[in-house]
Amino acid sequence: MPVPTVVGQLTGGTPAVPVNAMPAELRRRFHYTETEFAVEGTARTFTPVGPLDADGQWTVKTTGGAHYRTRLLVRAPADPKKFNGTVFVEWLNVSSGQDLDPEFAFDHKALLSEGAAYVGVSAQALGVVGQGTAAVAVQGFSPKPLIEQNPQRYAGLTHPGDDYAYDIFSQAAAAIRFPKGPAPLGTLHPKNLIAIGESQSAFRMVSYVNAVAPLAKIFDGYMIHSRPASAAQLLTTAPVQIPVNTIVRSDTAVPVIIMQAEGDLFGRLHALSARQEDSRTIVTWEMAGTAHGDLSGVNYQTRSTAEWNPASGAGTVTDVGSRVSRLCGGPTNDGPQAPIVGAGLAAMTGWVADGTRPPAAPRLQVVADGSAVARDQFGIALGGVRNPAVDVPVATNSGEPRTDASVVCQLLGSSTPFDKARLAQLYPTHADYVSKVTKSADAAAKAGFLLPSDRDAAIAAAEHAAVP
Repeated sequence: MPVPTVVGQLTGGTPAVPVNAMPAELRRRFHYTETEFAVEGTARTFTPVGPLDADGQWTVKTTGGAHYRTRLLVRAPADPKKFNGTVFVEWLNVSSGQDLDPEFAFDHKALLSEGAAYVGVSAQALGVVGQGTAAVAVQGFSPKPLIEQNPQRYAGLTHPGDDYAYDIFSQAAAAIRFPKGPAPLGTLHPKNLIAIGESQSAFRMVSYVNAVAPLAKIFDGYMIHSRPASAAQLLTTAPVQIPVNTIVRSDTAVPVIIMQAEGDLFGRLHALSARQEDSRTIVTWEMAGTAHGDLSGVNYQTRSTAEWNPASGAGTVTDVGSRVSRLCGGPTNDGPQAPIVGAGLAAMTGWVADGTRPPAAPRLQVVADGSAVARDQFGIALGGVRNPAVDVPVATNSGEPRTDASVVCQLLGSSTPFDKARLAQLYPTHADYVSKVTKSADAAAKAGFLLPSDRDAAIAAAEHAAVP
């Protein structure tokens, strides 16, 4: 496959930082660098050969060719000795109308703690030049493509359209592994490349794995997070019908882990209809008490936006949390997703590096008629991957959408704190509460669904909590 040219590092502009810059606090805490590079080449499209069936075993051929120049957002350990050899490559999400890095928002703690490198790819035209329409309108949010966000820094970027995005994503990986020009990772030598994508990017990733991956053979694994039931078109100029229950092909040559929030199974994504059995190379984790998006992601994006768009008026994390609660008619989900996704990322690292398969996970339970997630007396989902947030609850965290809310608020679920009477009934003493959290955290860590650091953090938080 084509290897693009790394044109050079992107610098300057106002402000002189990347769009989607990670918070400075994280760079200092984990001793990471953050740089940007422009890459350019000729991207191809992929034309289906035959039907695109629900089993995902699609056949395509390469067609055409168009010039592009896009950007790579690179985060790497400042000390080469800290690099673990794995690079996570995120298909940046453009649902809002501009590039965002939601997967990094969810799993940055685990990624940075493990010494992995990260590359965000501006794969789609909407994020680069503004070609296309935002899928989710956010009140008070005016999205802009890169060339408008910072014209000086991103002058010269160009994109021929999303039909070419799949090949651009492959070529970005090739530029990391076989750089022609300045090496995006500098002196670091990547051993394994794992593609990651959340929500809209997961929608694209399903089609990439089913159609493009067998030809490109550039990634060593895939982490598909919060996919909908359907898959994205490969060629919008000549669309082919795709079943709404399309699974990830079961004969993948490399490992795939599928992470699904409780809120993904029904509602707008209705991913339940594309639920699939684990196979030799595919493992699925469904996470109890989680929404498609949650407060941790909102908080991360708030901190990030303050770095690269100080004029946005994003405010503090506390201000934003309160504002979102008012906008959505109540507190949004503040559940256990980030620690579970972090554990999934670590498990994926091991699976690709040495063949250690992630633990199999129980699926979320569904009511008898298949119309909703089954819940306990507190409204908490039954089954799925669990940790203290759902097994020793102090609130009902749910991924179920607020039916009268905006699209964004539907995706953020809800969190309903228990009152003092319920807390006293469940946990007669503080020691009892801490003991139950410790037991749950130990079990989750032993099962492989919670990292040791998050196990310790959960117990420490319980020890300092005013419960009951």
